Amino acid sequence: MKFPVRFTNRDRHAAGAAGQRRKPIIGVLALLLVAAGLQACSAVKIAYNQAVELSFWQLDGYFDFNDTQKPRVREELAKVLQWHRQTQLPVYIEALQRWQTWLPGEVTEAQACAVFDEVRSKLQVISDRALPGAGSVAATLAPEQLNAMQKKFSKLNADYRSEFIEGTPAALLEKRYKKAVSRAEMLYGSLDE
Repeated sequence: MKFPVRFTNRDRHAAGAAGQRRKPIIGVLALLLVAAGLQACSAVKIAYNQAVELSFWQLDGYFDFNDTQKPRVREELAKVLQWHRQTQLPVYIEALQRWQTWLPGEVTEAQACAVFDEVRSKLQVISDRALPGAGSVAATLAPEQLNAMQKKFSKLNADYRSEFIEGTPAALLEKRYKKAVSRAEMLYGSLDE
């Protein structure tokens, strides 16, 4: 079966055609990259617009909220998201535009550290804003919900120890290698070829 799109003009002289053949392929690859970038933007937009439900789902996995708590948790999460949209997104846009000016050149270690510090401070701002609502919900948690949270933390800690701490250095390196390969294959397909 022939591919329905011609990437080259076969009538051209072979010596001059090699460079010409690459141009359409590069154009197609660029188009695919743009499409992938737009898809990533769409995924971020969908996740952001569903942040209340995604956050609720995560929190409910720790606390198993009761029927009285569920609407209150969603309400508090919605308040934080509304505040975030109104006050923090403009701040992020400004930061991204500033960081974008660095990209044509070489990003220095100091610039990378500054970005890390700025992101950490922005996360702290969100945490500070969410704290009063979280406190009001936390005051309603029953002992069995706190026990459920403790069990979840214990399981996560055990998983972390198993994954990153317990075992010989060689075994830990092998686990990390396999995980890195697995993640790369999610993006690029099989790496065995």
